[in-house]
Amino acid sequence: MHRDLKQYRCIKRSVIKIQAWYRCQLARRIYQEHRAKTVTIQQYYRAYKLGKIEREYYLQKHAAVIVLQAAFRGMKARELYRKTKAVCVVQSLWRMKKEKLRFLQLKKSVTTLQSHVRKYQQQKRYKEIKNAASVIQTLYRAHVASKKAQVFVAGRYESRFKDNVLPLLRYSLPSENSWL
Repeated sequence: MHRDLKQYRCIKRSVIKIQAWYRCQLARRIYQEHRAKTVTIQQYYRAYKLGKIEREYYLQKHAAVIVLQAAFRGMKARELYRKTKAVCVVQSLWRMKKEKLRFLQLKKSVTTLQSHVRKYQQQKRYKEIKNAASVIQTLYRAHVASKKAQVFVAGRYESRFKDNVLPLLRYSLPSENSWL
């Protein structure tokens, strides 16, 4: 009995050891599964946290790049505007110079034309005045000649001259007040 008891106790200890080992293996497997799950969760959490940080960093960089691009594009647009404005000013000055030269040429042409027209008008007026002076001179000379003729006739040939020449002179010569 004592031996049986010893054997029983030995078997019991062996069973307890096997059970302990089995429970240890079971606990270890559960622990490892839990640990693996915990590690996976931690990995996912750390990856999420790192991703979030990286995303924020990326968004900051993206915002900075957008600001830089906007500044650069604004600078380029201002530069283009300045160049365009300068080109417009140069074109305006060039057109102004062209128009000024055209205006001066036109003014010179108009002045020349006016000069020729005034010359023509003055020549025409001069001819009219000259013709009028010739008519006046002719009438005056005719009047003087008629006075001389009257004096001449009054002397020697008064009767014959009065009958033949004076009627002709009265019809051909205007009266003294008409040509004055």
